[in-house]
Amino acid sequence: MVARYPRSHRVVDWVLEFIYGLMADPAIALAVSLLLVSFVISDYIPVIVWVSVELAWFICVIKIARNEKIKELSVITRFIVVSSIALLLFAASKPYVRWSLAKYYARSEKQSATPNVTPTDPDRFWDRISNLAQQEMKKTAKESSPRTKTATKPTASVQGVASSALAIANELTTIGHIWYREDDTTITRYSVAMGTTSDPSKRAQLQTERDNSRSALKDKYLTELAVPLMLSAETIRVQLLNEVPDSDQTAEDSNEAVIFATILAGHSVPPASVEGAGNYLRALLKRVSVTTH
Repeated sequence: MVARYPRSHRVVDWVLEFIYGLMADPAIALAVSLLLVSFVISDYIPVIVWVSVELAWFICVIKIARNEKIKELSVITRFIVVSSIALLLFAASKPYVRWSLAKYYARSEKQSATPNVTPTDPDRFWDRISNLAQQEMKKTAKESSPRTKTATKPTASVQGVASSALAIANELTTIGHIWYREDDTTITRYSVAMGTTSDPSKRAQLQTERDNSRSALKDKYLTELAVPLMLSAETIRVQLLNEVPDSDQTAEDSNEAVIFATILAGHSVPPASVEGAGNYLRALLKRVSVTTH
């Protein structure tokens, strides 16, 4: 074959040499990297993954075709060997692309599960800052005033709610944990499905189904189960916190007060907030030294 078509053989070798040299050139590699940056900014992650993997596959095939031992084979044998290796690498690249996209979508969805910060009303912003400053001044004045406070036992009313508080705390922790596990499973399942298709309409359909599934989970675990428990949990939280001296109250107490109020107001929170509310209520019970039987 080489003796019969020497020119064609030389042309093919020259083309392969030229393409490989072009791809391996540092300037071309830098240009391709800069082009991929624009795709990153445009959030075309599937295009970036596909182009990167397929370019790697193409360069590997050309490198294999230019191997000295491969070039010693006859044209037919060389074609069969290179084609077989190319097909095997191409088949292996597809699961890798799907795996990469599935991991990307799963991570993106978990990050997007974090609730957005509610915009502050600018008309009331400075009023809120002023109120907070006054509260801090009052707290500082109380702490700086000389006083002696002896340790007291929890009141009878606190002792009476201890068992209920522990039961509610355990329920909230369980609800938050199960909700998180099912939500994470839903995100992963749909992320894998979206990573296996390049059809925009199919991906949009899967995204809608995923959002509906997550919304149904939120309605079930947050609205139907957690919020009713939080009504009692908030009353118990305030009652228990009254037993803690002002000087012993921490930033966690303030943060949890905001989370409790957010859940009761019907705003969206992640499953970790519900589970954390249960853990906090249980820890607050220990802080006031309430013994439950």
